[in-house]
Amino acid sequence: MQVFEELKSKTEKHVKNFKSDFEIDRSAISNYPNTPFLHITRVYGTSLILFNKLETYPKKDVKKNYLFGKGDRLKFLEGKKATLEFYLKNDPKSIYFFDGISLKKFDKQKALQEFEKYYNSIILKFESKENN
Repeated sequence: MQVFEELKSKTEKHVKNFKSDFEIDRSAISNYPNTPFLHITRVYGTSLILFNKLETYPKKDVKKNYLFGKGDRLKFLEGKKATLEFYLKNDPKSIYFFDGISLKKFDKQKALQEFEKYYNSIILKFESKENN
């Protein structure tokens, strides 16, 4: 949980409303230890985008509860991408990336590049024969 405490100490000064988002972040980080993530801080809360492993996505052709309906694994991945793009366009005050080992401050471009690498690697795994 050390990474959460470090993250919060560096970012909480930016959050004026919805400080309870930090408790959601703490829970997600503890439920997925050492999982890389992007964390975006805004005046109106935070957003945490976990770079989950393939195993956490639904299996091929399986739909699971997603927002107000059902979604397949691509929908879950696309949701992460849409979330990131939305929050990067809405006045982020800080962006941090955790690579599974250490926390690094990023700008918008670097965050998009890092997510794109993750996104492409998961798509390749979705499309590989052993995951179909």
